[in-house]
Amino acid sequence: MNNSEQIKLMIMPALSNNSHELFHSNLWAWLINADNNFVRSFFDNFDVSKFNKVYREKNNTDLLILDTDGNHYIIENKFKAVPNEKQLIKYKSKFDKGTDRKNKYLLTSLTDNKIRAKGWKTLSYKEVIERLKKQIKNSKNRIIIKYKSLLEEYCEYVESIINTVYNKDFIKNETYFCGKAISSKINIDDPMKAIYLKLKGEDLRRYIDKKLNAIVQRFYKKGYALKSDLAYNHGKATLTYYIQQDKLDQPNKHASIEIQIEGSQYRYMARTRGSNEKKVEKYVFECFRGTNYFNEEYDKKTNNIVHNRKSSMTCKKGRKSCGYKSKTHNTVAIYQYYNLKHETKYSEIFGNIKTDLQMIYKMLSRSKIKKFLSK
Repeated sequence: MNNSEQIKLMIMPALSNNSHELFHSNLWAWLINADNNFVRSFFDNFDVSKFNKVYREKNNTDLLILDTDGNHYIIENKFKAVPNEKQLIKYKSKFDKGTDRKNKYLLTSLTDNKIRAKGWKTLSYKEVIERLKKQIKNSKNRIIIKYKSLLEEYCEYVESIINTVYNKDFIKNETYFCGKAISSKINIDDPMKAIYLKLKGEDLRRYIDKKLNAIVQRFYKKGYALKSDLAYNHGKATLTYYIQQDKLDQPNKHASIEIQIEGSQYRYMARTRGSNEKKVEKYVFECFRGTNYFNEEYDKKTNNIVHNRKSSMTCKKGRKSCGYKSKTHNTVAIYQYYNLKHETKYSEIFGNIKTDLQMIYKMLSRSKIKKFLSK
């Protein structure tokens, strides 16, 4: 029996609602409350005699453990993806600001990615489970003993997921899959599908980020930041590289120029403040005119070309682009896209992104583009 078949026969998938982080964090908090020694499964040097409380989802934390000295032990639990280093640094500074507490920070992740964020330690789920198994075996706590068999099944369940993920060619292969290629690689009913897609998106992001350092520095010297963001929308991983003024630190909130990949769409995007998509499109096209960033004459039947590639994009009447409004910020993003092949090597995608970023870099010298990004 393979790992996927084994997972389907376990009770844990039903209890965990398809492996959401919430389930794992809740179980870890329950273990710590039942037997305080479980804190040391996450923080090796924790003084169990000083245990105070463990909280779930307090102050936007997945797990917050307090000792009697008031120190915070924070666990950021990412079962399906890994946040980038800058996100973790920003998160830490929020809790350390204005205090002399000796806070400790831990990132737990399904993958064994050792992210280098100052002040953070990382544990893969594989390492966490090894530690939990040892503590479950040695615990003298009557509650842990009572539920020992169920806890052992939990560990077995997570190990099966880990083995499935690590051995999945879909993730290990440095090829981006979309459209029919995904359905040929992943069963539509596979309970792990969302996890595969998110981890695949993270794998592509890491591949590209590692190669972009020199370009990032060029933008920085010009007063602009080039950053990446990974989200999960409409059942697809959405990878975005966005350029905005360096002093700004949030995507979706300010004007930006973006290259985005979602499913089979390779998008050329611009975002700015506004509420009416048609008016924003008119303003953006005016700012970008002469740059060849957008095809102002796009028509699906007669001129369906975006950056020398065919597009299946369908626009609303009177429009030459697609768009959407931010649900949380007063901004509108408009974009055009071409269709990616169902299987594309990471190296080819990186080459396209590099070329497009170099094009955007040259555009930054134009007064209308500078004005656009100043808002």
